Amino acid sequence: MRSLRLRVKDFLAQPLPSEIALHHNPDSLTEMVLSSYASGQPFDAGLIRMAQLCLGEIDQAMGQLESPEARNHILECRKLLVEILQEVV
Repeated sequence: MRSLRLRVKDFLAQPLPSEIALHHNPDSLTEMVLSSYASGQPFDAGLIRMAQLCLGEIDQAMGQLESPEARNHILECRKLLVEILQEVV
């Protein structure tokens, strides 16, 4: 299995589903958390808290998504965040 860091890098390199691309913010907390992990930055309490907040935002956004592609993308993002938290906490 590919390492978590490589899977996060691959996820960040994927094109966004159109439904997500319409509202995508490249400076979002989720992007920052994933990019920090992918680059090997150590996680401090602040980054851990941001990752936890991102999970809550993702859970709220799930109900608003219409396309299966967008849902799958968000579910993969959520899965990666959970794995990151399991590793760094």
